[in-house]
Amino acid sequence: MTLKTDIQKIVEDIFVSVDTWGLTTSVTYVHHTGNPTYDPDTRVSTLSTTNYPVEMLLTSFENKEIDNVTIMGTDRKAMIASRDLTPTPSLKDTITISSVTHEIINIRKDPADAMWIFQIRKP
Repeated sequence: MTLKTDIQKIVEDIFVSVDTWGLTTSVTYVHHTGNPTYDPDTRVSTLSTTNYPVEMLLTSFENKEIDNVTIMGTDRKAMIASRDLTPTPSLKDTITISSVTHEIINIRKDPADAMWIFQIRKP
């Protein structure tokens, strides 16, 4: 094992512990695949999607991070263990929490590639 895989395993174990304590939230990660299809009869465009149920740690941004330009006061920070999310995230994707769809504003990965960190916003 390398240090990177050790850290990934530790993060995965932390997510399991946090879930056991009831601190994670069950969400649906909606991965948008392909290009939209347009139905000329209904005049509606639709995207092909695949849903992934995952556990997410959801927090607020610290006050010093909120600039009300790129990070709004209502934005949330969401973290998913990398091994729990099959597709590579995209800004076209969405996250559904308690039937409310959130846009993904920003995506990054921690240096050990152990978790995805999202900035999400209600539309």
